[in-house]
Amino acid sequence: MDPEQVKKRQTLRVLFSEAMMVLSVVAIMTVLIMITSGYWINQNFEVERRGMLEVLSSPTGADIVVDGETAWMAKTNSSRILSKGEHTVTISKEGYGDWTKKVTIEEGLMYRVPYVRLFPNERELEKVGETSARLSSVSPDRSLMLLINNSTTWKMLHLNDDKISAADFDVSKVFDKIGGVEAMAGIAGIDWNKDGNRVLLKVVWNEKDEWLLLDLKNAEKSVSLTEVFGMNFDTVKFFDKTGDDLLVVESGELRKLDVSEQSISKILASNVTNFNTYDESIVYVADGKVSVLRKFDSEAIDLLDVQGDRIFAALTRSYRDNYLTAVADGVLSLYKGQLPRSKDDDSFEQVFSVEIGLLPERIKIGADGDFVIMSNGKNIVTLDMESESVSRFEIEDGKVGWLDDYLLYVVDGDGDMIAYDYDGLNRRELSKNASQRLSATVSEDNRWLYYFSDGWLVRESLILK
Repeated sequence: MDPEQVKKRQTLRVLFSEAMMVLSVVAIMTVLIMITSGYWINQNFEVERRGMLEVLSSPTGADIVVDGETAWMAKTNSSRILSKGEHTVTISKEGYGDWTKKVTIEEGLMYRVPYVRLFPNERELEKVGETSARLSSVSPDRSLMLLINNSTTWKMLHLNDDKISAADFDVSKVFDKIGGVEAMAGIAGIDWNKDGNRVLLKVVWNEKDEWLLLDLKNAEKSVSLTEVFGMNFDTVKFFDKTGDDLLVVESGELRKLDVSEQSISKILASNVTNFNTYDESIVYVADGKVSVLRKFDSEAIDLLDVQGDRIFAALTRSYRDNYLTAVADGVLSLYKGQLPRSKDDDSFEQVFSVEIGLLPERIKIGADGDFVIMSNGKNIVTLDMESESVSRFEIEDGKVGWLDDYLLYVVDGDGDMIAYDYDGLNRRELSKNASQRLSATVSEDNRWLYYFSDGWLVRESLILK
């Protein structure tokens, strides 16, 4: 055979093999890109784009059942590809009660459920210690509990250890300057800074209210804001996580307090009826407008004109979008977009407007900005940013609190403690004979359910051995 012909054939074989390898790599990469983008071939051999579900639970490693079917290796704290549309998701684990929710999966998007909490079917009650506390409050990270009593020595409990540690907190210095603990008629409000080392109290006296700032690391640094600044504030809120900066409203005038410098800013806005903070921005309602102040030395930007006698507004963020919630005379409106940087930047678009049938008395914004929950008596309305939807539900009469960032609870008149997800789903009866007056919580390490019963602080293990 002609050597030249042999050489040409070998060259053609090599070129063909390399071409096939290139085409195979391109085909494989194309398939992988399609899969990671959510595309899939269904049972009818049609290409469809799917979405993804991510579920985080405590305890971890629970089974994920979708529409009654369990997929191989489908465990919580992982994600799973699902076809678009509505699905019924059930989270289950041996020895624990089930958790269920209907979710809507959209093409190419992930639906996150980061808050599933499973409770053991059987839990043993353990008495931790007796208490004469009249009130209690839990830090944002759920690691610390403050017990308030009628003396000048309060208690701080650290909740994460197997054996709870307690420390005294002396409030005599700050209370002696304003009339003593004995003259206190009650406490109208408690708030914590994000670092969990300062507590803001609105204390009720016979003639007026006092705002106290407690420094839990150094009781000597606790102060009466009312006394130091000589002003009768209507509202006081933390602005930064350290608790050094506060925002206050007095007679409709919004200002900033610097606690460390004991200084007060110029008037930031006038005729303010309510305000909320988000990521170093302040959104407030004044003169029928919802406005935002991004920096203290900058000019406020008007976001919305709102008509109504009772107006509430909040700014939150979910994924890449800012959400503006406005409630006026029982009508809730949701807007989505980016926070404007100038008066000419109009980037918010209305998602929907709906009658919610209540005027909010209490407002809570989710720790991650992923929901806003409003309540008036037994009636609850939740605005969920993940699904951009509104849910309404009723709870039992009694004190409402939060066991964690997503799980609210109520203790009814019979002492039954009942828990709900923030959207009203998965109602669970947890304990009998719980105190309405004192707080309940799940510890930061998710191991214990703490509550008060018959003058005792008690706990139940949430982890099966």
